[in-house]
Amino acid sequence: LNVVEIGRPFSLWGVFGGPVTKGWLEHLSQWSVRYIITAATPANREEVSNFSTLKPIYSTDDLLVYENTAARPFVYAAGSKGEEVKSTFGVNSVDIYPADRDVSQQLIIAVVPLKGFRYAVNDKKMGAISTKEGPIELKIPPHTRYVKLYFVNKFFNGGLVVSAIFWSILAFYYLFNLTVKTLNKGSSG
Repeated sequence: LNVVEIGRPFSLWGVFGGPVTKGWLEHLSQWSVRYIITAATPANREEVSNFSTLKPIYSTDDLLVYENTAARPFVYAAGSKGEEVKSTFGVNSVDIYPADRDVSQQLIIAVVPLKGFRYAVNDKKMGAISTKEGPIELKIPPHTRYVKLYFVNKFFNGGLVVSAIFWSILAFYYLFNLTVKTLNKGSSG
């Protein structure tokens, strides 16, 4: 569920100040932002009413919620009129099941392309993704049944090693002190 809130100083999902423009709305659609939340002011109602792709779906005295009907799916094939490609989410991963075609395909995934992302096609590791701006784009070969996009944090394993060393030193220190105290008690009595 991708949501953007307009006109509030703090937001869990994102804040956009200034007027709603066609370019702004296209940008949100590219990132699969389906719902837009704004304060229920006459100015906001008028501004958002200029866009036919924003449909009001909920309102209170303080709040307006619009559905962005132009929002693209989370995963889709380029040139497919925005038809959704089946996908599921795992821990730090997205499993994608594209249509098995005789030609290569370009998949668009609405994920920020951070440096730790890797992908595999039909369980064969393909390497790192391009970290250009915009959603992740993957070119997949013909007859692809399965694509896995996953994130590998290069600092995680280093953190595990440092933590293991710290806890080992701490355990050794306390065991050593306990042993020394026990031996000293035994030799003095």
